[in-house]
Amino acid sequence: MTGPRVRAYGIVSLDRSGPQAATDVQAIREAAGFARVDLRAVSVTRSANLSVLLASFAASGIGMVIVPSVLHLTGWLDVVRRDCEVWTLSPPGYWPRVHASGQPGEFIASSGLC
Repeated sequence: MTGPRVRAYGIVSLDRSGPQAATDVQAIREAAGFARVDLRAVSVTRSANLSVLLASFAASGIGMVIVPSVLHLTGWLDVVRRDCEVWTLSPPGYWPRVHASGQPGEFIASSGLC
């Protein structure tokens, strides 16, 4: 990979993971390692507590958010896409950043994080 690595952040929602949270965190770490992105951290939190974290991504240079599955996207997808791509491990793929025109792109299926 040439150029700087993408800064990424993982989010695991306790609302969705429950006792599987540790497994979801590990899956995010493995996928980020395989994709060779700069995984800054993985937060395990309730969706209601994400607003301050999501607001900090632009200033901290985060360009990618990784979640275990589409089930972990509870109302914040469109907000974070202003600054980041949002990747899911299940199904594998991502939602691109919102275009400069303001038009959000559709989900793009992928064979995995790349």
